[in-house]
Order: sequence, then structure tokens, then C-alpha cells
Amino acid sequence: MSLDNLPVEWSVTGLESLSEFIIGGDWGKDLSFADESYIDAFCIRGSEFKNWKTDKGKTAVPRKLKISSLNTRRLKVGDILVEISGGGPDQPVGRTVYIEELVFNNLDSEDIVCTNFLRLFRPISSINAKYLNFYLSFFYKTPEIVNYQSGSNNLRNLQFKDYLKLEIPMAPLAEQQEIVRQLDMMLAQVEQIKARLDVIPAILKKFRQSVLADAVSGKLINQDFSSLGFLKLESLILDSGNGLSKRKGDSGNEVTVLRLADFKDAQRVFGNERSILLTEKELLKYKLLQNDILVVRVNGSVDIAGKFILHKDNEKDEAYCDHFIRLRIDQQKLLPEYLLYIANEGSGRDYLVNSLSTSAGQNTINQASIKGLQLRVPEIKYQDMIIQTVEKLFKHSFKIEETVLSAQKRVNLLTQSILAKAFSGELTAEWREQHQDLITGVNSAEALLAKIQEEREASKPVKKVKKVK
Repeated sequence: MSLDNLPVEWSVTGLESLSEFIIGGDWGKDLSFADESYIDAFCIRGSEFKNWKTDKGKTAVPRKLKISSLNTRRLKVGDILVEISGGGPDQPVGRTVYIEELVFNNLDSEDIVCTNFLRLFRPISSINAKYLNFYLSFFYKTPEIVNYQSGSNNLRNLQFKDYLKLEIPMAPLAEQQEIVRQLDMMLAQVEQIKARLDVIPAILKKFRQSVLADAVSGKLINQDFSSLGFLKLESLILDSGNGLSKRKGDSGNEVTVLRLADFKDAQRVFGNERSILLTEKELLKYKLLQNDILVVRVNGSVDIAGKFILHKDNEKDEAYCDHFIRLRIDQQKLLPEYLLYIANEGSGRDYLVNSLSTSAGQNTINQASIKGLQLRVPEIKYQDMIIQTVEKLFKHSFKIEETVLSAQKRVNLLTQSILAKAFSGELTAEWREQHQDLITGVNSAEALLAKIQEEREASKPVKKVKKVK
């Protein structure tokens, strides 16, 4: 963000000039450590920053700190904690937390400190500390934050000495207070909108599960399938087989061999396929036909292992790897789409999950377990009616979900947009016109910076004069 076009009543200063106190964290000693000069305290860690508003203090670590150290490190209202280590490729460091109150979840003690992954920044009393934190939070989401970092993609560090040189747009104190007031109100409304949007995907997921439950019971089309007897899936399978285990071939034609990476949420994705040479005999054995079903044979996630995926014709020969089991269903008796409703939800899915065997962190299902799945099979005409109805309802739900996701993206950008308006002066432009007496003369930003400088000079320790012998 450029600071070249700020309101004429504003000024600019370095972050370090706004500090009353800056100090790093301290892990302290284990609770078993015995020393009268140490006292119990709680350490706030960087890992708590992501969900601070709801989880603050929940995972604070009890430690023992020197009493003399605690007196200086103890958090106070108005302090700002800055994350200086951690992060990753999609998570730069530099997040901040403003200590608005000393009420931490599950903590009885007022002796709260930060650990060595954080810096405690205590703003000078002449400014509005929350105003400063709002700006640092805004800056953290700008591309410029990477200029203050070092380290690898897996572990980033904030170059704090450089970070302290960060230029801060300095509004007059009265305007800082007005900006904070407006931001508190507007961002609270944004959070309410986000909270309402965030629950909708879960509601839609529950709706789809309810639709599928009604589908396989017959309720969805005003039928009752409870009188139908159960059949084993084995009696409805024409052919089945595990996938291709080899990863390269020496002869034959180039054929795409599908992997789990070629599917997302059970839907085919394109652009990262792998092909190997297959002989005619191999292709005959492993070739997929339209409406074949692929079952995930092995995966580290219980949520994925045993899932059924419907293969659609891709107008070219494709095979499948040994992470799958292929099922070819007797479509005169059972429609593949209807089988997916049974296998991927409700009691059918429960059966398949319970059939998984686990070894070395991998969950595996075999053909015998899959063929043991029991299901009620209504007439084809009813299956077709159910499929048509489910697809129609799902189409509406997915359209709503796309709209919600689009709205969530816009709302996520809204906070940054509001903050940008706040620190360019646009948010309070009308307020400034109406309150010139509060932002000029002794109330101006320049006068405020002069007062800050005086406070900093007054707080410096007096140097002792050596006596001349």
C-alpha cells in the first residue's frame, strides 16, 4: 500500500518509534523444576494465532518462569503479539494478536506470557494500540509482507529488525479512535456474514445425505422398499478385478492408467494423466468400459478407502492402477448410479468402512468384502426414477453451494478492502470535514508524533556519570 497520498492531516512514522516495550518469548522451565525464584505461568504459542478468537488460551503451556522475568514479560491489555517464526508456503509469518482483555479460555492465572515464536510489542501510550494492530493485520495480508521474511517454504522467520522499520500511516489520535470505532462495527458485521455463510455447506451436505437416505428407502419417490429382501452385491457383479500393478511397459501402445489423483470428490479431473505401454492382452484385462465402477482399494484416509467411483466413457482407451478394484455390474438388474447411493452413504458406507483392514497407516479393502455388501434392489424403473430425482435435487444444491463459495471469496476480500479504505483515510473522509478542530493544531498528527518523541526521550534510562578520581 502506498503512503504517498494520505490526507494532509496525517503523517508517517516508523513502527519502532511507536513502541514502549519490545521483548521476545521465553519457554521457561518444566513444572517439575523446583526453585523459589520461579513461579507458575502460562505460555501463549504461535500455533494458537490461527483460531485466536475462539481458541485463545486453550492450548497454553504451563511453565515455570523466573519471578523477575515474569514481571517484565507478563501480558497487559493493549499489548500486541507478533508471530515471528513458523508459517509455510501458503502461510507467511507476521500475524498479530491484540490483547483486548486478560480473559483466556481455561486459564485461572493472570500470569500469561508469550513463547519464543512470538514478540511482545507494547505500543506507546500516546497512540491507539488497536489502531496500530489493525494496520499490522492489514499489512500482513499484503504481498509486501514477504519482503520482511526469510527462511525456507516450510519454516519462515520474520526479520524483526527490518519489520520495525515498517512505515505506519499516523492519523491524529481522535481520528485513530474514530477509525477503530468504525472498523469494530464494520468488521463485526463482516464476521457475522462469514459465520452465516460458513454453515451453509454443512447444511447442504446434510441435505444431500438426507436425500440419499430417502432414495434407497424409496421414500423419495413415495415407495416403500422395506419389504424387499437383501441381495449380496456379488450376485449383481458380472466381472471384477484388481488394477494394474506395473508402472511402466516395454511394448504395446500408450494407454492412460487412471490413479486416485485423476479424481477429486469422486469426479474425474483432467490434465495430469500418466500413460504407459500396454500389450493388447493387458489392455483387454484392464480396459475400463462406460459405467464400470472403481472402488478405492487402498488409501491412508478412512474417508477415501472403499469409496465407489463411477467411470464415464472418455472416448479413448483407459486402464486403472492397482489402487482400485473394478466392478462391472449387471445393469439389467442394478443401475451403477443407484449402487453409488448405497455404497457411499448410510449403512452401506458403514459396512465398507468396517470392512477395512489397516496396516502401516494404510486402509485396505478386498473384493470379498466388497461383494459381501448387502442391498435392497428395487425394479429398474424405480431405480431410474430415483436417479433422475436425486440428480435434479443435487443440481440445485450444488448451484447453491457454488453461489455460497463465490460469496465467501468476496467476503474474505471485504475485510482487506475495508482496512485499505481505513488506512488511506477514505473511511473517515466525511468525519474529518466535520471535526477539523480534533485533527489540527495541538491535536494534529505532527503534534502527536512530537509528544511520542518526548515520551520516548523521557523513558530512556539516565546514564550514570562516572566520578573523576
